[in-house]
Amino acid sequence: MILIVVGNMLVCIAIATEKALKTVQNWFIASLAVSDFLVGLIIMPFSLAKEVMGYWIFGRIWCEIHSALDVFLCTASINSLCLISLDRYWSVTHAVEYLRKRTPRRSLAMICGVWVLSAIISLPPLVGWKKPEKPSNYPECLLSDDVGYVLYSAFGSFYVPAFVMVFVYCRIFVAARSRARRHLKKKQKAASVATELTNDPIKDKSTTTTTCTSFSNASPPDRSKDFEAFSPVPGLPKIPGLIMASFILAWLPFFVLYVLEALCKVCDIGPTGFAVAFWLGYCNSALNPIIYTIFNRDFRKAFRKILFK
Repeated sequence: MILIVVGNMLVCIAIATEKALKTVQNWFIASLAVSDFLVGLIIMPFSLAKEVMGYWIFGRIWCEIHSALDVFLCTASINSLCLISLDRYWSVTHAVEYLRKRTPRRSLAMICGVWVLSAIISLPPLVGWKKPEKPSNYPECLLSDDVGYVLYSAFGSFYVPAFVMVFVYCRIFVAARSRARRHLKKKQKAASVATELTNDPIKDKSTTTTTCTSFSNASPPDRSKDFEAFSPVPGLPKIPGLIMASFILAWLPFFVLYVLEALCKVCDIGPTGFAVAFWLGYCNSALNPIIYTIFNRDFRKAFRKILFK
């Protein structure tokens, strides 16, 4: 919880204060950091108190508000991840056109769209889309288990964004490999031509020397840079895989149990299994700032300035 609050707060401060990080692309990361920061600050303390006490002690009104905020902020975090993946994908596949159209105003509109969509998904239980509460010996605070709302929120909050992210990052990976192979073939072809010219005694010596020099001075294609260009964060080719793995591993168990509990009346998941899956999802808010920033030189530099100035 402390890691989530501190880590995401550092990301927000770094983007706001470091000149190198004040880019439109990083606005999407800032949106992600804000949602994760609020999860750690507003949602997790009350959820932790509920787990420790074994029941809800903060009243019915705050229960309903807290549940709606929980869905709202977690959905905003997930959809911000989805927006970042789409931004990288469009930057790769439609680089010139997209970068020209990605103005600050349009970027803000996309970010606002993420938060509005998250609100649309989270608000229905506040206006009655839920089943009547079951009698209990202790006060409880549970998410709506209405089947319609469970499917609506699960697909809007996880399954659709997850499908988009997996599809997008697979396309980015394929494009990166394709470009790296093309560059490697160009390098091999250039080296072959240079060798032929060097070994040809008929060619004028000065021409051959000049030609070979031009080939030798050409910048060799760097496969890692090709992958890096398609990475959400410059500097680490494996970041797309880390993003997908952490996101799916963190949230898939919860959303599988969430849907299963609503659809399968004879399935006995138990409160412990559901709680573990719930808290595993929260862990994604701690991993996001690490994955998106710790491998980035500009963010590391900004963190050092903030922490040790």
